[in-house]
Amino acid sequence: MMKTMASLAYLLLCVTLAATAQTKSRQQCPMVKIQPERLPDLPMARASHATFCSNGEIVVVGGHTDGFVPTATADYFSQGRWHTVNTIYTHDSGFSVQLKSGKVLIAGGSSEALGIGQTFTAELYDPATHRFEGFGCLDRKRTLASGLEVDSGRVLIAGNWYADDDIELFDGKRSFTHVKPSAVQRSNPYIFRTAKDNAIIFSCQDTCANKLEDIVVDRLKGEPFRVDLFRDWHPLMVEHRNEDCFMGDEKKGIYEYILPVVNRKGQVAIARVSGETFSLLPTDCPVPMVGVDAKDSIRYVTGFIVDRRAQCAYMLGVDKQWRLYILRLSDQSKLTLFYTDPMTDAGFMLPVLTPEGNLVMAGGIHDNNFKPFASVVVFRLADRPSSFALSQIVGWGVVGLLLLMLVWFFLNSMRRKEKAVLAETAGEEEADASHLPETKEGCKTDNLMDDINILMNKQQLFLNHNLKVSDVAIELNTNPRYVSDCIKAQCGCTFSQYVNNLRIEYAKNLMRNQPDIKMAEVALSAGFSNETTFFRTFKGITGQSPKEWMNSPET
Repeated sequence: MMKTMASLAYLLLCVTLAATAQTKSRQQCPMVKIQPERLPDLPMARASHATFCSNGEIVVVGGHTDGFVPTATADYFSQGRWHTVNTIYTHDSGFSVQLKSGKVLIAGGSSEALGIGQTFTAELYDPATHRFEGFGCLDRKRTLASGLEVDSGRVLIAGNWYADDDIELFDGKRSFTHVKPSAVQRSNPYIFRTAKDNAIIFSCQDTCANKLEDIVVDRLKGEPFRVDLFRDWHPLMVEHRNEDCFMGDEKKGIYEYILPVVNRKGQVAIARVSGETFSLLPTDCPVPMVGVDAKDSIRYVTGFIVDRRAQCAYMLGVDKQWRLYILRLSDQSKLTLFYTDPMTDAGFMLPVLTPEGNLVMAGGIHDNNFKPFASVVVFRLADRPSSFALSQIVGWGVVGLLLLMLVWFFLNSMRRKEKAVLAETAGEEEADASHLPETKEGCKTDNLMDDINILMNKQQLFLNHNLKVSDVAIELNTNPRYVSDCIKAQCGCTFSQYVNNLRIEYAKNLMRNQPDIKMAEVALSAGFSNETTFFRTFKGITGQSPKEWMNSPET
């Protein structure tokens, strides 16, 4: 035992010392694989639509559907399903701004199919009634414009696509007013507040998709100016929502934003905009440009989405295999790269942040505007602990602490193993059992329990010892909570108990048909990870051990 401990301690010491020797160089960004969850698909496929979270509901508005045809509809997610309502106008590549009043301004967009033309149209969405009100028109026809609420409910608007661009203001009630000409012609610009009643406007792309080499920043109040940082670093042209980039504190008068920038070598970095001061944000490692497969580079496709409550921010990218990457910035310096398996059956677009701190991506495309997706994907990152690279562990004090932890782990390994077995038997659903409904009202879908039973009996998913409630939900294209609620309401047990009942019945049939079969084979064949769990579960359900049950007269 002492030799084993000494060997392990020496190995850990060597690894830690090697990591300490590398601390003078910048570290590689840690990568963590994640498994996205699916919500029910949108009623129709969409792309170039506005997405926002209002009154706790995910809402998608406008855009175009199959064939690149604009749609005058919107969908909101409530009570576990999507509800479709009509908008007043179509808004394909329009813009949306969430107002402090609770309503949402939606305006502009293409006037024809195939993304052609611009429109004056503007309307307000009221999340309390799920109704749209058309009330007026923009000062200028716009597509691929951008907006941001400034002081007193007013909204600053700029940007256009294959048409002239100027700067205008919405008064927060009914009127749009021209403010001033744009210093340069822009599409999809960034608009950031610099004071209570002032803001700046800039972009790296003109209205015809040409790169702007000379980037000029407009002021709402004041003359245009140039930024020294933009000589070497240009804003990355990506989908973004201006309010999502905000990382300051309006009550304290701190107006700070972040955005991705790129240099001539193609390296992406993070810029901080504090008032009218632009600077690179130091990070513990460079923004990764290569994905999990070293042959595939990452193409970042969104701006940052700041979760101010959790003090972190997210930016999305994809590779050629259609893996999704989520770069998380935390503590204003630490980067973590999350990645998925290739997502060939889901679209990509700017996600929204839910009140729980999760990201939801609804609809979108890969590279074909004529065939958008209806998929809705959830990334649950809110409670995920930060990953860290071993090379970040430094200092002899840390080495000593790790050695103590190693000794503690070694001496308590048997107890930890027993706890792990108990946890596996109970399942993660037991922890939530007290929150599940006790009546059949818990089934949100009339035939959901029938669908669960058919799926289990047909595909025998319970034979997978790693089966989770989310796996069943994905197969049935529903929400994991609905599956848990329905099983609790209809069967009076948790998901893990329901699965274990099926496994025990399967084990009984094996033992009846093959009396000489070994118990270890029964356990593994029935979906249990080991004999101990199988014996404990079998006795808990039947009141007998497997051997006692085999010898009983009823068998």
